[in-house]
Amino acid sequence: AFVEQGAGGAAVGVVRVDRPGKQADLRPESCQQGAVLDLAFSPHDPALLSSAAADGTVAIWRAQGDSGDPVALHHRVTLGLASSTRVVCARWSPSVEGIVAAVAGKKAVIWDVNRQAEPVALAKLSAPLQDACWLPASNGIISLNTDRTIALFDPRHPGASAETHEAHSGRAAGRVVSGGTSTHGQLEHYVYTTGTNLTRDRELAGWDVRNLSHAIFRAKIGGGTSSLLPVVVPDTKILFLGPPG
Repeated sequence: AFVEQGAGGAAVGVVRVDRPGKQADLRPESCQQGAVLDLAFSPHDPALLSSAAADGTVAIWRAQGDSGDPVALHHRVTLGLASSTRVVCARWSPSVEGIVAAVAGKKAVIWDVNRQAEPVALAKLSAPLQDACWLPASNGIISLNTDRTIALFDPRHPGASAETHEAHSGRAAGRVVSGGTSTHGQLEHYVYTTGTNLTRDRELAGWDVRNLSHAIFRAKIGGGTSSLLPVVVPDTKILFLGPPG
């Protein structure tokens, strides 16, 4: 999936990875105002796509197209979280079909796409959330926040306070990613965050979600102004780091 920025907002499109070469017959679609900040395919239905936008909405799309034909996106439903707060990310649950966690401002919400019921708000934090991911081992949610903390939410108890701990000492934006699922052994208990330290070096930290009081390791990645994007390939147990874009 990709985002095409235009004067009137952003459009979302999908390309086939089994068609090499230039694809001039793409058909991006738009239903959101402003920038689209995050795209994610459902792990349970690879034709289902979510897009999180700066206008405070999450849109759900279905990709359709016969083999060899261009992929067409059909808008299914839009969830409005907050008219003045951008949605920085939307993440599909790895274990429960049709459940999306969306992050906007100082809160995270859970939404059942299939039922299209009102979203369930989790504990509100004192600082805006930057990124979030699901924990396959517990169905919990981990967020990285602008006050340099990492927070653990339990969607089974929406009203309960989130567990928070210091993540990185620097103020640069960061990302968080889960290590894997139950099929990948102990990786399901680990998450990895990127940020900066006090000397503005970019930093990678690893965490065991069973004890978030301290990181299990920290590694300096060198200087730089852009945040690092962590990508985990659980089958090979390899973590890739790179700048966004």
